[in-house]
Amino acid sequence: MNIKDIAKIAGVSVSTVSLVLNKKSGVSEKTRLRVQSVAEKLNYIPSHIARSLVMKKTRSVGLIVPDIAEVYYGTLARIIQDAMSNRDYTTLIFNSDNRYEKEKEGLDFLVEKNVDGIIMVPRGNGNLERVKNIKVPVVFVDSYIENIDISYVGVNNERAGYIATEHLIKLGHRRIACITGPPGFISSEERIAGYKRALADAGIEFNSLFLKHTDWSVEGGFKATEEIFSLETRPTAVFVTGDTCAIGVFEALLGKGYRIPKDVSIVGFDDMKFSPFLKVPLTTVRQPILQLGNYAVELLLGMIDSKNISEPKRIILDTELIIRESTANI
Repeated sequence: MNIKDIAKIAGVSVSTVSLVLNKKSGVSEKTRLRVQSVAEKLNYIPSHIARSLVMKKTRSVGLIVPDIAEVYYGTLARIIQDAMSNRDYTTLIFNSDNRYEKEKEGLDFLVEKNVDGIIMVPRGNGNLERVKNIKVPVVFVDSYIENIDISYVGVNNERAGYIATEHLIKLGHRRIACITGPPGFISSEERIAGYKRALADAGIEFNSLFLKHTDWSVEGGFKATEEIFSLETRPTAVFVTGDTCAIGVFEALLGKGYRIPKDVSIVGFDDMKFSPFLKVPLTTVRQPILQLGNYAVELLLGMIDSKNISEPKRIILDTELIIRESTANI
């Protein structure tokens, strides 16, 4: 079955059927309903390829995230996919596994699929030139690449790292560890910068042994905690830059017999849905993840519709410290 068959049965022109199926205006509601009814009865499936040739759009976008199995990125992907679906766009999701070569592979794959635009959480500056040469709109979300004019939606990570560490300092802690994401992620580096600034403002010397990079996973948090708490001088508090990673920190500490927060206070980052329901409800920095995803979608679709990719925008959203039972006075 094709649109000529629908037009014949519905008693309308082929152009009218095309307007209805492509959700265009210029057709009465009565005619629209009749055409849709005939199409449904005939089990008509529109040709995506044909539609893209006519509209010069595939109505598909790409999304590249570092690790979709990690709760934060999985949630962000779901938000973006839902928002795109509500606007009749298909989202092709690619997992970069926190690796530059996989990220490049994802970019090449999405360009080959002729997506109309790309949203990505970049690993770092490793694919700077590749991103520069992409001819479709690109929006960074959560993290970004330096020295490139690309629209970005994120939070003030440096300030967030500062307020998390400052909270622990105000509780009397002076030996504060930081467990963060892989080197190269701007979001991680900015949170570390905030952590270091808070220490400096309080006259606390930074201890490089208290800083551990991991992959934001539960396993990564567990391993980093084991390493830090095997030191001769141990921290009394830990700032973890991801709530999923904080689960591993909890498990490692509890397994060693530490009491949270009596022996060790913990501050996380993200405020995921599970964070209030851990064995000890987690004090954490709340990111507005819903707004992050929705703003990224709005920016990308605006560029697709206007065909203007030369005027990048930066949207920086606020974070909020959510104090729960995992932190206490030393």
